[in-house]
Amino acid sequence: MEDVIERPLTVRTAQLLVERELSVPFPRATLYRMLRDGRIDSIRLGNRILIPRPALQEFVQRCRDGERY
Repeated sequence: MEDVIERPLTVRTAQLLVERELSVPFPRATLYRMLRDGRIDSIRLGNRILIPRPALQEFVQRCRDGERY
């Protein structure tokens, strides 16, 4: 069985996924603030900010469990 490495997400893609999963509008500025504050793990490559899928899934689960963003 092969290990599959999932690509990290761009901020825009992560925003769309969060909106879809939580069924609420999720401003990109809020996502950037959470990345800056370290509430969502991210990877910085030059000017690009990438979000590992497990980090985003963990954030969505925390929101479902009642954490406010």
